[in-house]
Amino acid sequence: MFSSPPARFPRFFQLYFIALYEMLFVDGKEVDSYAKLLKLIKHSGETIKLSEGGGNWSAAEKERGIAQISGILRKSFKKNGQIDPSKRHWISRFENILMNSTTEQTLYDFKMGFYDLKEDAKFNSDLFNKAIKTLTAMANTHRGAVGYVIVGVCDKKASADAHKNHYDTGWIRFGSYFVNGIDKEAENHEKDTDTYFTKLTNLLKGQPISDRDKDFIGRNIFTIKYHNKTVLIISLSSGDEPSMYDGKYYTRFGSNLDEVKTQNMLEFIKRFA
Repeated sequence: MFSSPPARFPRFFQLYFIALYEMLFVDGKEVDSYAKLLKLIKHSGETIKLSEGGGNWSAAEKERGIAQISGILRKSFKKNGQIDPSKRHWISRFENILMNSTTEQTLYDFKMGFYDLKEDAKFNSDLFNKAIKTLTAMANTHRGAVGYVIVGVCDKKASADAHKNHYDTGWIRFGSYFVNGIDKEAENHEKDTDTYFTKLTNLLKGQPISDRDKDFIGRNIFTIKYHNKTVLIISLSSGDEPSMYDGKYYTRFGSNLDEVKTQNMLEFIKRFA
């Protein structure tokens, strides 16, 4: 990885381990050429920049490093046709997301669901549109950023209790979050979670985003079972260029979305230089 070990070698080792793990067990790939893989690994760590100094290691920098390493090594992998549909690894990853979100709020957003809590509720298209717009803003945080929208989780107990009272179902607490799941919402309004999932993937096709972003989100939207609750995970990673939504660029600060103004466009584009 290096011509000589750097001071922060343990962190680099962790990044490589996670990148390789995700390509093998998350993306369902296998090594196509070990010789090529070793050649790509050689001195590749010298192209990955980590912040100097001690202290906490930010989730954003971890995600960026993992994405960079995956990009370098991907050419030595091929699909093995054995992707695990259960996504079991996402159980622990899901809990990591919940923990990381408390310090990296810009890259995480949580939704109770896409229906209002009333009997004759219609699908809230505006809320879904905003979720996709939020993903593009997250991806615009910096090169290598990965944003997540998690559906079926409340970040306030009052919301979780309102969901519980409406659907007569409980929630599971993890840290400061309340996992309510999408099960009851899906059953009440869309027959089941499979129909619910199909509805969202079809709606994605009509979103005013690039084909690249549609493809990425389409391949990275799935459900997991967290205990007895179904949670929907949607993610978007930044590309070589900023992501647009309906012809405009957006960024996210905390939970706020801001359109990039003309006078700030140059500094914004530099994030991807």
